[in-house]
Amino acid sequence: MKLFRKKSTEEPFVIGICGRSCSGKGIAAEALAAVNQEVLVLQADWYFRNSTSCVYKGYPCIEHTNCISFDRLIDNLRSLKNGKDTVIRVETPWMKQVSIKVSNEDMHAKKLVIVDGFLIFAVKELADLLDYKLFIDASDYNILIRRLKRDGFRQFNYITDVVIPVSKEYEQMQKDNADVVIDGDRLKDEVIRSVTRFLNDKLLQSDIDFRIKLPLKQPSWKVYFGDLITDHAWHPIDFDNLKEWVRKQKYRLDKGEELKGNTFRYRRNRHSGMYEVRLSPQYRPSICHYTSEPTPV
Repeated sequence: MKLFRKKSTEEPFVIGICGRSCSGKGIAAEALAAVNQEVLVLQADWYFRNSTSCVYKGYPCIEHTNCISFDRLIDNLRSLKNGKDTVIRVETPWMKQVSIKVSNEDMHAKKLVIVDGFLIFAVKELADLLDYKLFIDASDYNILIRRLKRDGFRQFNYITDVVIPVSKEYEQMQKDNADVVIDGDRLKDEVIRSVTRFLNDKLLQSDIDFRIKLPLKQPSWKVYFGDLITDHAWHPIDFDNLKEWVRKQKYRLDKGEELKGNTFRYRRNRHSGMYEVRLSPQYRPSICHYTSEPTPV
């Protein structure tokens, strides 16, 4: 039986959540990060190459391992595990181009790093860095329906001709490399519960005093200056921790307006009465410091 074992009190556990496109891996990872400040998520999507010459059946294809800069992901992950400062550079063409420094001090509050990606078990050097590997399995039918809902019907041919068949090439090999395979054809909340329950069972076998809170019906963690925001959930924040320009417009928040800054958005929750902050949806990289100054782009 495989147990979690920390090499030092500073080193985080690293979990890989893998699965084919739209299997639910990203939803599960972000749901856990939203209610557990001790969790940091690294998305393999951040590491797509600027350009790729890969072609599959006449389509420009980004579904193969050589379309992703796994060397950069491996370098970032090794630094995080070894307590070294590292810079995460997002160069993916369809995302905001950002460079975010994650320091050893940032990682003091992080006990679990989740790497989320559809090919992360297909690269041995990366898979060997993962303390535990979960594969979320989804049928071709659900992949098609979920991708169409997300991307629209114009992507139908690409999904059926490229996404599904190429992912099948890597599927069995990645399942074989996984420590557990979870049924991703169920409802979203059921998948999140299964991932949370499984990880907590393994954490109970370890020497770490940390349990993952179940996202369902759990409030998001509260934000303070200096925090790393790694998800797109609304988080409660004390009025005194709002940025100065936001505090000056308290009357607008109290009226129910949503204020839009360069990096974050702000509102007052009309149900709870709490002020809240979230990472702006334009920042798909999902990792920014909550500081008094905007994150440079």
